[in-house]
Amino acid sequence: VEGSRAWIVVLGSFCLHFVILGNLYASGLFVPEYEEKFNLTRAKASLIIQLQAGMKFTMGFIAGKITDRYGINAVLPLG
Repeated sequence: VEGSRAWIVVLGSFCLHFVILGNLYASGLFVPEYEEKFNLTRAKASLIIQLQAGMKFTMGFIAGKITDRYGINAVLPLG
């Protein structure tokens, strides 16, 4: 049985995934707000959401490759 530190890591991972994926899956709720606040068409407001989602997945892939090559200590300072 793992120690309490392992369960803290599991809890932290759950919280991060909850926030990040919750933001991603609820992003359609922000489209009307973008349309109104920035005077955008629905297509342009949706483009903002798609770019955000694309950046999340693209940066995850890049960070994974850097982590595999240089280790976690090289990636953590980058955020």
